[in-house]
Amino acid sequence: MNELSPTDHAGPVNPAGLGWRLARDYLSWRMRHPIASATSHSKLRALYGSERGNAAVVLCNGPSLRSVDFAALRGVKLIGLNKINLLLEEIPGLKIDYLVAVNDLVVKQNCDFLNRTAIPTFVSSRSIGVLQARPGLHWLYASPVDNFATQVFPSMYEGATVTYAALQLAYHLGFSRVALVGCDHNFAVKGTPNLAVKAEGADNSHFHPNYFAHGQTWQLPDLVESERAYMLAHKVYSAAGRELYNCTAGGKLEIFPRLPLQDFLNTATPLNRPTMLSSQ
Repeated sequence: MNELSPTDHAGPVNPAGLGWRLARDYLSWRMRHPIASATSHSKLRALYGSERGNAAVVLCNGPSLRSVDFAALRGVKLIGLNKINLLLEEIPGLKIDYLVAVNDLVVKQNCDFLNRTAIPTFVSSRSIGVLQARPGLHWLYASPVDNFATQVFPSMYEGATVTYAALQLAYHLGFSRVALVGCDHNFAVKGTPNLAVKAEGADNSHFHPNYFAHGQTWQLPDLVESERAYMLAHKVYSAAGRELYNCTAGGKLEIFPRLPLQDFLNTATPLNRPTMLSSQ
């Protein structure tokens, strides 16, 4: 959950009042965590535009991620989400360049990996105190205002899905071509959006049976809010002349133009970097 939600207001939202509350809460966070916030702000600023002109593939969390030919992704920058380490354990040589996790429950459940990985990691500032400070850890301050942050400092909107956070990070870094894979936008478990529930048995909604399983708590998806956020992303990428494709095999997300992953890769700029996994 965000630290402030427009729905907290009893009546219509007063834009001026909301702006004041946003500023107040952001400054409060800076004052409560002066070193973490200042350090993270500086690191995020230094990363701005660092991948300009490159291509990236975002590895989303749906079951279809398992159908991806990961050998074909060598030489392309990869953005992993949440519990992507479950996949790294199965695919030797897969290298993740950036990792994004903004859900509080996911961060707590995966804190052991997030604390020891060398992957540059981007996590919601709500998880300060859960993770240990390290050079590759960046805090993202969440704003409740539904916009698309072309730079992820001082704040960004989470859009009810970590994929939206990753798309903003990709834009911030300067990627000119971005593809989503494993973005099924369809869940086996149905129910009230954002409701916290206990997982029963193996997980059929994500790429790994142990993603949320056997009693773990997770929040049901908010597909409507996710689609609103995705439409914002599509609009901003298009307006800037950047390319954003859904290269997922199947799934129910139809907001972004579809493109076979191999077609995307055939026109991606090769980066000629090593692809062996090391200390991730």
